[in-house]
Amino acid sequence: MQAILKFIYSTLLVMVAAWLCGIFTHIGIEGWYNGYEKPFGTPPNWVFSPMWTLIYALMIISFFMVLNTASHLKKRAVILFISQLFLQIVWCWAYFSEGLLSVGLVIIIALDIVFFKMIQSFHKIAPMAGHLNWLGFAWMCYATFLNSTFVYTYGSIIEF
Repeated sequence: MQAILKFIYSTLLVMVAAWLCGIFTHIGIEGWYNGYEKPFGTPPNWVFSPMWTLIYALMIISFFMVLNTASHLKKRAVILFISQLFLQIVWCWAYFSEGLLSVGLVIIIALDIVFFKMIQSFHKIAPMAGHLNWLGFAWMCYATFLNSTFVYTYGSIIEF
């Protein structure tokens, strides 16, 4: 029963973050994003949904694995996991919803750092839990590149 509750907690935590990120991203897609020419390397919009679905599924599984350990390192891992979810939400709000490209860039760099530290922490507790997040980290780094190219191309703030 305890494991089921941990899985539900993992799923709900990630799904709430995904839902909020989706709302803020949709605002930006409909508000400014589709109206601007995309820098080189930007994938079509349809790529993002399946990629994030996979990343979030891997996050749920890896967080559940960490929660099911008796490690004294678990508290730090949980804090890092929740912190990176929070930073994802804040980034989606700043970048997509508000068009604050430079603020978004600072946030996503912080997100990259926290996400990497989360992977390291997960790996110390359950190596597979760490490995399951490398795709998410690679995607975050790619998003950082895209965010930086938008800043370079269009400046700090999108007017809409």
